[in-house]
Amino acid sequence: MSQTTLSSHFQQTKSKRATGKAASTAKAAAPGQADSGGYTSIRTRSTHQQASEVEFQQHAVVLKSFDLNYDFGPCHGISRLERWERAQEFNLSPPQDVYDLLRKYPHEERYQQSLWHDCMNL
Repeated sequence: MSQTTLSSHFQQTKSKRATGKAASTAKAAAPGQADSGGYTSIRTRSTHQQASEVEFQQHAVVLKSFDLNYDFGPCHGISRLERWERAQEFNLSPPQDVYDLLRKYPHEERYQQSLWHDCMNL
């Protein structure tokens, strides 16, 4: 009796690490990993992207509430991290979870810039 995996039922695509073997001769890999033929499930990649977007939407609620709270000073023209640090310097007790998110995603502009960032050039 042959054992099948969930990833063996989804469409496969060639990854950069392809070895040149035909898809029919390659063994099924765990979801999210390339199999011996260098194939990765399309569905696995899109599921990961969806999970990242859902996670960002949850984080966006926290970040937006920080942007809209004027107790921490104005946010126009500076990044969220600069505003958080300024509020901390003035003992305004900015939320620690905002700081944690900003440090966790330092290179993602959608985390670093305030709601008003795109309005500056209007």
